[in-house]
Amino acid sequence: MESEGYAPFPYQGDTFQTYYKIYGDLNDPSRTPVVVIHGGPGLSCDYLYTLAELAKQPYTVILYDQIGNAHSTR
Repeated sequence: MESEGYAPFPYQGDTFQTYYKIYGDLNDPSRTPVVVIHGGPGLSCDYLYTLAELAKQPYTVILYDQIGNAHSTR
């Protein structure tokens, strides 16, 4: 299972968008969520897609682009 989208990030009266991509099922309590944070500044989570392989085991992998990077609000 794979999904992606944008999560709102409100800050000082503005709302920014944080891009995320999820591999696995967050609603399955038998799967441990793993949040992967990319380096930066200026990088995206794209180079970490190989970690999606963890979703073949009992993990749900959550990748996201930090605010100011790649698909998230700049």
